[in-house]
Amino acid sequence: MTTEAPRVAFLGPFGTFTEQALRTQPDLCTGEMIAERTVPDVLDAVSAGAVDYGFVPIENSIEGTVNFTLDALAFDHDLVIQREVVLDIHLCLAAPRGVALADVKEILSIPIATAQCHRFLRENLAGAELVSAASTAGAAQSVSEEPSPHRAAITPRVAAERYGLDVVAENIEDHDGNQTRFVVVARHGVP
Repeated sequence: MTTEAPRVAFLGPFGTFTEQALRTQPDLCTGEMIAERTVPDVLDAVSAGAVDYGFVPIENSIEGTVNFTLDALAFDHDLVIQREVVLDIHLCLAAPRGVALADVKEILSIPIATAQCHRFLRENLAGAELVSAASTAGAAQSVSEEPSPHRAAITPRVAAERYGLDVVAENIEDHDGNQTRFVVVARHGVP
């Protein structure tokens, strides 16, 4: 680890599970936290030396490996994994103020999150259209910036709060014990 406050890139925007997991690491949160749009953007920033560390998801206990992260680490970057962090994952359905569960016709989120909530969606919102977003927090941000009485996001509670959305339903993940494993990567150091 560096002696100066580190610069850390993570999968953004702010409000993602990646940011939540990163914030559990006090030594990495003392410096600048930079939200990147994609995992490859995070890894590119580390490889280029623009940041000291990258913080990315690598595996979910329900949906398995995050293939685009593993592929990028294996084939596109010569980085060292410094540590891993495991975070319990709880998802909610969030919408603009006044939107009820029965009003929702369109749901934004990432495919991994919608897959983790398959039973809830099938039982409560079977006719709703699923729209892919870049991240769970990005879904909340989009629903907030383009409010509609028929749109909602599957997102972390912290993202719903950050973007001013009401939580319509909590803990909608299908299985208890849902966790995601994240890794800290750097250009060099002791893995």
